[in-house]
Amino acid sequence: MTPEAQALEQDEAIGVEVERFLSGAAGRRMVARFEDERAAALEALKDMDPEDAKAIRRAQNEVAVIDRVLQRLADMLTEARAAIDRLDQLETGD
Repeated sequence: MTPEAQALEQDEAIGVEVERFLSGAAGRRMVARFEDERAAALEALKDMDPEDAKAIRRAQNEVAVIDRVLQRLADMLTEARAAIDRLDQLETGD
């Protein structure tokens, strides 16, 4: 097996793990909590004193961290799908 195929299989396996986790009770609860926390932080921003830069930064950071975590999970799923497609190409010689 080539190094490329090994890396692709690893990406595929990670994607399967992420998908399994996100479709399970713990994953669904985690995503729901992230979404609730994100919404709460955005709502809090509406009522913050515009002069309170520290509070604004904290709320913005909270949203950004949640967005990054969810994006990384989505990226792993996308990479897994791309890996599957590439593995199929390698197997068929395309």
